[in-house]
Amino acid sequence: MKAHFHRPLRTLGAPFLFAAVSAALAGCGGDGHSARSVSLSSKDDVLRELGNLSAFVDFSGLTDGPTPPAAATASTTKARFVGTALKSRTLAPLRAAVGAKAATVYDCDSGSYSEETLSGTYTFALFDSTPRTVSIYREENNQCVFVYEGGYREIYDGHYERGSYTPETGDQYAYLRFGTANSVYRYREELSGDSDYPSTEELQGLLERRAGDSDAEVRADDFRYHYTEPGYNADITLGDGELMKLLTADTGLRADGSIYYSTSVCRGGTLRYTTTTPISIPQEGTAQGVLKMESGKESATVTLNADGSATVQFADGSSTTLTAGEVLAALDESPC
Repeated sequence: MKAHFHRPLRTLGAPFLFAAVSAALAGCGGDGHSARSVSLSSKDDVLRELGNLSAFVDFSGLTDGPTPPAAATASTTKARFVGTALKSRTLAPLRAAVGAKAATVYDCDSGSYSEETLSGTYTFALFDSTPRTVSIYREENNQCVFVYEGGYREIYDGHYERGSYTPETGDQYAYLRFGTANSVYRYREELSGDSDYPSTEELQGLLERRAGDSDAEVRADDFRYHYTEPGYNADITLGDGELMKLLTADTGLRADGSIYYSTSVCRGGTLRYTTTTPISIPQEGTAQGVLKMESGKESATVTLNADGSATVQFADGSSTTLTAGEVLAALDESPC
């Protein structure tokens, strides 16, 4: 049966990026957004984008694993980037096909949904061209509404699918698919008398993940996410015109590829990330590594130093420095 998650988006905190790198690892646009650039010419620009990247890493599910229950705390801007629908799904391996069952239709309080488990052949094309035998779970929602006490409602609509390949030895693979080529997967929360509701998430596209003994990587190509709540909205595309790769390993974190974002707080645009030196955390949470961010004709190369500070080189030849406190504050809360 469907597992339901009452986890209001406004109460979800996103983990600090470099702390998350050490954890065990278990958007809407496309090419048309690529012409919109993001300013990368000042210290404030860099601090903003460091915070956004921290949110994107969490949003991607790279740090997938048990998530603590949402705390009853006030809304944070950072939390808005972390989708309830995406985070309540998992890239963890499914049980083997012994649990396979044909599609079954269930009634909701109104509407319906069907689910099935099966085995099939799947090629994780964002990684390689090798067909693998995977365990698959599929769900089709037809305006499925669940009503709870206190005026809280959840509404599900559209296609959701996950699959995994789990060999006895070697790398494990998993994927999540939301929506179809022509339709989105939609998740909506409503709560009577709460000014933060209703909230709606729309997801469309594919995420793939590979996990080895000492590393894990999530890849996305045109994975689209749209979120709205009263007074706030956000669009994210992981892989906007270029495959987005987020890798964490013993050597540190790598972010390579492109991401588009736009929110009602930040105009946003498409950024390209290149990790020159993996970002590691050698001591007391301070980060080291080199990350280049590019957008339009502007760029910022951020060198994270052992003492927690950073130096930034801009495309026009100018430079600036960030204190350890500024870096930490940026990574801990996105302004967008």
